[in-house]
Amino acid sequence: MLCFEVINNVEDNIGIYEVVLFVTNANDDSLRMSIEVIVEEDITPPEILGASDLTVEINSRPNFFEGVTVSDNKSSNDEIIFDVFTEKLDLTKVGVYEITYYAEDKHGNFKTVDVNVTVIDTLKPSIINAEDLEFQVFNLPDEDYFIDQLQVEDNSFIEGDWKDYVTCNVDLSKVNSNKLGKYELTYTCQDESGNEVSESRTITIVDTTKPVITFAENFEYLIGSGPIN
Repeated sequence: MLCFEVINNVEDNIGIYEVVLFVTNANDDSLRMSIEVIVEEDITPPEILGASDLTVEINSRPNFFEGVTVSDNKSSNDEIIFDVFTEKLDLTKVGVYEITYYAEDKHGNFKTVDVNVTVIDTLKPSIINAEDLEFQVFNLPDEDYFIDQLQVEDNSFIEGDWKDYVTCNVDLSKVNSNKLGKYELTYTCQDESGNEVSESRTITIVDTTKPVITFAENFEYLIGSGPIN
């Protein structure tokens, strides 16, 4: 039966180290073997894998680490500093921006990868509260009334007045406010990137106002004086 003993003096620092192997048999005869291990300076930077140009929607919250990994010949992932610098990126404006991935191993070797992030706006606005409406005959409001009632959402803005980012119009050309009936009006809204949405609603022109009888001034009438003109 053989017994083995290994004396490993290798360190993580640069240098030449000896690894000794002792082999002993059942008669206590032993054999000593040694090998020389040279630890050289690590000058190889980490590898950043999967970093490529991206396209994202305006005001989105992309995860720039998704699909991107890092590896190194000497350092484990826990020992690697891995970050992405986005100081030049503005997700609130359409355009092309540069971000930088940065990886550094435990020996100070580092690598950077620059990629372009294209911020786009392809989503249409949403008209939230357009409803069917009813108005009295001869009393149809102007276009400003309808626009002021709207609530509009769009990915081009997070807060503030939607009218600063989206332009809306209302088409009342099919509505005859002088005639009872049902008519179609159409809202059209367009954001700064040209994304447009249209929605139609029904306007009903009604007459629910009772007539008003107005009398002239009081007058006297003598019986037998003939017809009243």
